[in-house]
Amino acid sequence: TVDDFQHNPRVDICAPAIRVGGLNFDPDSTNWARYYCHDCGWGTSYASPLVAGTLGLMLSAKPCLSPYQLEYELKINANDSMYLNPYNAYLVSPPRMGAGRLDAGKAVNDPIRHTGAANLDCNDPATQTFYIEGVGLNTICAPGFSMDSMKPKLSPILHNGTGPYTYNWLPLPGNNTTLNNFGSANPTIIASTGDRLAYYDLRVYDNSTIQKVASIIVRISLRSDSSYDLAMRDSYTDMLSEPDSSGWVDSRDWNIWLSPDIWNRQLNDGNRNAEDVQYFSGGDPNYMYVRVRNVGCADYPIADSARLRVYWTLSSTGEHWLSSWTSAEVADTGTGFLPAGLEITSGAPVSIPLMHPGDTFVTAIPWYPVNPRRYAGAPSVMDVCGLARIEEPLKPRLGMAFTELPYISPNIRNNNNIVSRNMEEVNLGHRGTNTVTHRVYVSNAGTVPGTFSIQMLTDKDIQKHFAGNLSEYMTVSLQMQSGLFSAWAAGGYQGNYATKDANSNTVTYDPATPLKLDNIVLDTGMGYYIDVSFALNSTPVNVPASQMVHFRQLTQDSTVYGNVSYSVNIAIDSPAEGGRRSNSILQTPVIKQISSYSVFPNPTANVVHIAYNGAKETVTDITLSDVSGRSLTRQQGISMQQGTTKDIDVSHIDPGMYFLQIRDASGIKEVHKITVLK
Repeated sequence: TVDDFQHNPRVDICAPAIRVGGLNFDPDSTNWARYYCHDCGWGTSYASPLVAGTLGLMLSAKPCLSPYQLEYELKINANDSMYLNPYNAYLVSPPRMGAGRLDAGKAVNDPIRHTGAANLDCNDPATQTFYIEGVGLNTICAPGFSMDSMKPKLSPILHNGTGPYTYNWLPLPGNNTTLNNFGSANPTIIASTGDRLAYYDLRVYDNSTIQKVASIIVRISLRSDSSYDLAMRDSYTDMLSEPDSSGWVDSRDWNIWLSPDIWNRQLNDGNRNAEDVQYFSGGDPNYMYVRVRNVGCADYPIADSARLRVYWTLSSTGEHWLSSWTSAEVADTGTGFLPAGLEITSGAPVSIPLMHPGDTFVTAIPWYPVNPRRYAGAPSVMDVCGLARIEEPLKPRLGMAFTELPYISPNIRNNNNIVSRNMEEVNLGHRGTNTVTHRVYVSNAGTVPGTFSIQMLTDKDIQKHFAGNLSEYMTVSLQMQSGLFSAWAAGGYQGNYATKDANSNTVTYDPATPLKLDNIVLDTGMGYYIDVSFALNSTPVNVPASQMVHFRQLTQDSTVYGNVSYSVNIAIDSPAEGGRRSNSILQTPVIKQISSYSVFPNPTANVVHIAYNGAKETVTDITLSDVSGRSLTRQQGISMQQGTTKDIDVSHIDPGMYFLQIRDASGIKEVHKITVLK
């Protein structure tokens, strides 16, 4: 009877399950009418295949749909008129028949209302998958052990949902901690026992028209010693274990090259969102921000003399420690060489101030990118990987939990004192830009020859439940340096790609299918660049959601050797980008003024260092003047070669803005603005 069916608030959708007709083959019958049954059976065994079959038709109409987008179209197109039937009044509040009755035709395609799977853009921002990037964490000191009573507080980082949210922290087997509120957005761990493991399945429900649900596993090993712990996080899934255990929780989700604790800004504006690196011919710096945390149980005293060092290197998937970050060079547009990486804090590491348990310290360090036009091939974009490193002289191995290796990735993963950010912004359609080219280096940082693969794939390829289809709007070409293309050719052109052109050393990538170039043998220390061009091939009707594309170098056993992530942002007009300085590189095809000097620190109170980055030895005149043009200090005939630094004492002058004019023997002049503090 109808009473045998369940109606409750957990029902998603209703489908035919009473007197369902269908084929009923009887091999002993000669009566064709008996082949069809008008009343074959009752039950969910009939309803479920009807819904599953509809989903199959929806995917046939639009294969890129995510699980949530399928659910959205299924429910938004359901017929809810059954709630108007007086007989069903008792099922209305709360709704106990889900979204209503299945309408397979509309779920696939409604040509009148233009709804259904066939009409939904997989890049639609409103139906992007709701997910939890990770959990913010102030300390890993167990309750009762912090010298100032600080307790761990958890703060989920949500994306693509609509508030208000409902939270449910479910303890998992092995958990021996207690939260002050298991339904809170920001619960505090108030008690722990045993091995002090906080182990939860967090589920968050949003308030979208068709509700979204996100979940994540949180696993934190709390500490109970009486020491401080200076740390930085590789990602928001990094729970500050050493090595980083993110991959243990979810092997798909351990991108250690996207730390939230290091980021670049074009202005010293305090903004916590990362910006792409820009070279400015006027001499203005970028700012590398770094966040240091004390996640231990005691104060960090200044007397322990911890230092923060910060570096940059050209975006690469095979960085070598230490050379890639301090002394590596690549060819320039002529016959010389330019830095491929340098220490930003060279000669002036940042001292870490007194930090109580749970405190954070954020510093912004000015730095001066090389003019990208000067590199071989004259790229217009400066792609950089930033690295931050805390050195603690009073601890073994400078505070590193594991001895550092020549290859940087295991150092990042093994030690909370080292973080990296290797992500670039790809802005298509902004200011009418339809093609953007980024450069990435592929290399072997090991001590023996290795066989590698090159891979490009989207977040959707990694996280199968994510939405998006960049293939609708964009194609990507990879033009390889000839030596790298030859190495791939020698391996038999193995892999998966859209097209290849041996004349231009180019392969193309369709984001609908992951690219993979296999069997590439690289000798020890060998490196090559690839120019990765993103091209907008159609203009979207609506602005699609930003999506990530990852460039990876894999070892022969498919382990990720290194990664560069690209955040692809597509616009439909050319709005001015507030808060960003215009990039003179893109506005002026030929740059005559070339920055050969770095000036730091800036601002400064005592001394300013002038570092020469040029390839050839030169003789330089340096003049310090005020805003009225009055000369305060002048030094002439200073011999400088690459890597040398000249110090200018400014401790004796009044605070304010000043100009450093640097002129070399050939007459080329640079002017750098500096700020002198009290």
